[in-house]
Amino acid sequence: MRLEIDKREWKQHLQKYMHSIRKAKHQTWRAFIESADEKSIWQIKKYTESSMTLTYIPTLQGKASSNEEKAKEFQSTFFPQPPSADMSDIKWHH
Repeated sequence: MRLEIDKREWKQHLQKYMHSIRKAKHQTWRAFIESADEKSIWQIKKYTESSMTLTYIPTLQGKASSNEEKAKEFQSTFFPQPPSADMSDIKWHH
């Protein structure tokens, strides 16, 4: 009887331990991503290409936190609206 109780307790402690390890890895990865700079971003790229990881993009500019907001922020940054055409040098004939 005592052997079964010990075994059950051991499994519970093992589950708590494994959960703590997963949580610590997740927190460490998020902290690493959020503190990325021009050098470490390439290491992050290397890590993400070599293993299956959950994709996480930190809050952008302190305001874009949802995936939709982040997508809009990326779109406006990488694909800005083109400036208006300067047509001051065109002569119009009626």
